[in-house]
Amino acid sequence: MKIYTSYYGNEKKLIKNNIEIISISLGQPKWIKSNAIQIKELTPEWVFMKKEYDDYKKYYYKKLDKQNWDIIGDKIKSLSNGKDVALCCYESLKNEDEWCHRTMLAEYVNNLLGYKLITEFAEKPKSQYVQLSLM
Repeated sequence: MKIYTSYYGNEKKLIKNNIEIISISLGQPKWIKSNAIQIKELTPEWVFMKKEYDDYKKYYYKKLDKQNWDIIGDKIKSLSNGKDVALCCYESLKNEDEWCHRTMLAEYVNNLLGYKLITEFAEKPKSQYVQLSLM
């Protein structure tokens, strides 16, 4: 199972790639069609919302420090239904100066494990080349 981070606006691409969506935001859009289950242990707190990046990260990491990662791993595996998963929130992060807690979560878990377990979802671009047949 691969674990990605992404945002709700990628829902159609995630579904097309057979990726199960798991919510890590405080809520989720009403327009989302998938039945995304929330993992509350990975959501930010409302008090974080008005914080600047450094303070937000400090508070969010404190929350993550308190988690039992064996239990969270089991939850993710259970919610995956045997598929790859995407931990989703609202932020599209299309601009380099944007940030959100899902990138902090990936950084935290990857540092905790010592290897890159969680990556941002990026649909593989279609090749511009067509393979020709000799037959």
